[in-house]
Amino acid sequence: MSAMLCALQLPSMRQDVVAQTGGLYRSSRLSRVAEQLGWAIRQRQPCAADPDCLRNAVNCFFYQPAAQLPVFSPAGQLSSAPHNFSRVFTGGFFETFAGMVVTTSRRPTADDLLTVSLDAGRLLVAAAQAAPVVPAYFAQVAAHMLEADRQLFGGKYAAAIENGFTVKGILSLASVAAATVPAAPATPPAAGRGARRRAGADAVELPQVVLSGLDLGLGDRPVLCRAAGESRRLAVTAAALDGGPSTPAAAEEVARDFLRELLVRKQVRLPGTRRSSAEERPWAASPTHELIDNGEALTVVRRSFEAG
Repeated sequence: MSAMLCALQLPSMRQDVVAQTGGLYRSSRLSRVAEQLGWAIRQRQPCAADPDCLRNAVNCFFYQPAAQLPVFSPAGQLSSAPHNFSRVFTGGFFETFAGMVVTTSRRPTADDLLTVSLDAGRLLVAAAQAAPVVPAYFAQVAAHMLEADRQLFGGKYAAAIENGFTVKGILSLASVAAATVPAAPATPPAAGRGARRRAGADAVELPQVVLSGLDLGLGDRPVLCRAAGESRRLAVTAAALDGGPSTPAAAEEVARDFLRELLVRKQVRLPGTRRSSAEERPWAASPTHELIDNGEALTVVRRSFEAG
């Protein structure tokens, strides 16, 4: 999303996109992200990128909870891998952007694309800052974009935002009406520990939950892990596969599923090991997390972020 919004600051890109698409929702140089990088990745692993780019914001993916998706999949299918899974929200955002362009002008110009890119960026940043870290995070961000639109633009882009995120299942139809309704206070995650302050004026560190090491193949000691357990501000959910509202999983369940996936993907450095089997392969990413052994429990610590 950042790449597309930055690209739109170039006059030549805006003119090219208008010439290719007429300002409508279509695949273009704008939606096809990292064409050259995608080509290079396909030389190494043909199924790992789209045929004409790394990822395309014009896609047909519909939201599903990450735990219901495979850990690995070809580029043409949705998986729970972060860069693969992100395409659902990116697709909803791009469809929203296209709707915002048409809302601004039925015959958009390059200048209209610039104006809308700035407005879309403001909405996205405001929503990301306001949305709580919860299992149904995509839905919260989308709903907070609606809220930001009311505050910043008087609801000018509401129809575009609703359409962009409901067609991708990121917001259920019932959630559009509920986007202005505060959610009931969330129940703190079981066995939660004291929260600590993190980045942001009013933000605190995510609560810590205790997971079973046996469930994760890590022995009989407890595993301490941060969980997406903040309180929801808006009573919204993603859509289920039948289009109705879905029920978000509990924060502890999502944390366990996430850690299990990291272990399967060899993204966790285990105690007493310097290099994992993944690191011994030059084409594989280094572990993003580490398990710290304090004698009584194992603590999950993030060391880096995966980029690819």
